[in-house]
Amino acid sequence: MLGHGQPFFVEIFIYYLNSIFMKIIWLNLSFANYSDSLLETKVQAIYAAMNGNAHFANPTPALTDVDAAIKAYSAALVAASSGDRYLIAEKNKVRKALVVILRQLGKYVMMAAGDDKEILITSGFDVRKDPESSALETPQIVSIATGKNPGEVVVKVNGTTANSFIYECTADPLTDASEYEQVVSTRKTQLIEGLKPVSKMWFRVTAVGPRGATATSAAVSYVVQ
Repeated sequence: MLGHGQPFFVEIFIYYLNSIFMKIIWLNLSFANYSDSLLETKVQAIYAAMNGNAHFANPTPALTDVDAAIKAYSAALVAASSGDRYLIAEKNKVRKALVVILRQLGKYVMMAAGDDKEILITSGFDVRKDPESSALETPQIVSIATGKNPGEVVVKVNGTTANSFIYECTADPLTDASEYEQVVSTRKTQLIEGLKPVSKMWFRVTAVGPRGATATSAAVSYVVQ
């Protein structure tokens, strides 16, 4: 059955979703596309940026370990330039170990800097670009049908890109002062119960997207059976 006096609950629900989908700034810790020489240059730049950086006083792993891994990799690069298959395999092994250390260091940087992008940039790591944001589609009620029992209806919305939905209904006549009852759901088809049989009701659906974005459908009338 629909509950009464739930607008505050709905506000709390949207705040909860907002906290889940809040914007988080990430570092790019993928080095698979780096050539051997570019990786060497990049890691040296990261070491130089981190060394003596007051924002990262106690890095994990320690910068001495990072420096040792860089030197081992540089030496392996020089040795592998001879073309010897064994030395190339050794270089690849040392590279993998260096990438592991880099990722550990990157995770420390994100933890220490939090969501401060300016501090993150001082680490020498690349900040991951934000994906293109897309507007939340306005949901549309595509069908309202009678349920199996008196006082039940089944509301279906279109395939909008939303994380959840707030199904709302109010008694006729529809006015600006109408008070809606709500049911929160993650489904695009929702059974609503406990309505007064043989009564005209108005239904609408609010879609809730990433970071608490919302969009509300037009209200649609239906006679409950």
